[in-house]
Parts: sequence; C-alpha cells; structure tokens
Amino acid sequence: MEPKLTFSSRLGYYFERNKKSEYLAVFGCAALLTAIMYILVVPLFDKIETGWAQYIVAILTERGFIPYIIVFFFSVMIFLLYVIVFKVHYERFAYQHVLTELNLQDTMVFSDSQTILRDISDEKYKIVEKSLIVRRIKQGLQRLFNTQDTNALTEYFKLRSEIEYAEMDSGFSTIKYFNWLIPTLGFIGTVSGIGVGIAGFAGIIQNAEQFSEIKRILPNVTNSL
Repeated sequence: MEPKLTFSSRLGYYFERNKKSEYLAVFGCAALLTAIMYILVVPLFDKIETGWAQYIVAILTERGFIPYIIVFFFSVMIFLLYVIVFKVHYERFAYQHVLTELNLQDTMVFSDSQTILRDISDEKYKIVEKSLIVRRIKQGLQRLFNTQDTNALTEYFKLRSEIEYAEMDSGFSTIKYFNWLIPTLGFIGTVSGIGVGIAGFAGIIQNAEQFSEIKRILPNVTNSL
C-alpha cells in the first residue's frame, strides 16, 4: 500500500517547492498571532486582577512600540521553526517511501545504479522528487554509474555530508538573526526610556520654580524610566 502524505509532511512538501510562499506564510501567521495576542490575550489578562497578570499587560502595552515589534519577531521565529519541522516530516516520508518501493540490496554492482535510477524516476516517486534524500540518491547513483568506482561514491557522500551540514547550519541563520535582534530591541527600548526620562527630568528642573511643581510632574518622568 502506497504511503500517504500526512498534514505536516504535505506542508513540508509545499514549502520545499515554494520558497516565496514559505516566507509569506511565516510572516502572515506571525502577524496573525501578534494580532490575536493583543486583541484577545492581553485584554483577557487585563481583566485578571492579580499582580502577575497586570505586570504582563504592562510589559506588553506600556513600554512604547518596542514590545509590539518583539512579539511579532518572536512569532516569526516560532513559525520558522515549524516550517523546519514540516520539512523534516516530509524527508521522513520520502525516506519511508523510497525504502518501501525501491529494491535495495546490501550488495550491488555499478550496473544496478541505472536500474534504480530508472525506477526512482517513475511517476510514483514524483511526490518525493523534491526531497533531499531522493535528490542525493539520484546524484550518488549517477556518480557510481559514471565512475564505476565505489570509492568515488564514498568520497562523494563524504563531501556531500559536509556540505549538507553547512547548509543545515546556515538554514538557521534567519532564526539566529532574530534571536540576536530581539534582545537588541529590548536594549534599544531601555535606552530610549532612560533618554526620555532624563530629558524630561532636566526639563522640569529648569522650568520649575518650586519643589512642589517638581513633585507633581516627577511621576510622569519616572514612568518613562
């Protein structure tokens, strides 16, 4: 019985074929999650009259525009990780599909490579043709047929494994960037609040004639801090 794509592996298959749609989906879902956070979750927390709930509401809504950006970028990170998980599920499906359908043996000669290449080009493998494992099998078998040397095949896969590792690591570069950016935005928000507070404090010192005026305005200034 031919294996069927699960929902997660189907999404992985779709994103593997449509890179542009992948980023549109990630940023669209991140925007939706951010909107849900501020339209539904934050008002719900605001109704809870406890210290921790009010503290969360204050952090998310009373610290300028920075928290809104941070929540959005954090949502982007979450959905980027989900895309990676979906692609892993697709690769697992492709592996099981190939393992089930191909007649692989422990010992093969180079002439078997053309037979397997012909088999794996069949229509029933079309759904997994974009998977990494199928592409590598095709390239490896073609190398074996061209060189007729198993040592060359071993060297090929050794080289490809190093390249794949580097590509896998670079695949997390966007997530690593957001992971660096979010604390940086927090630092910018801190500096911005301190700057506004100090500027306001200097202003009331210069303009106030009596201490009572300073005492009255000071809470508004310290709120920025």
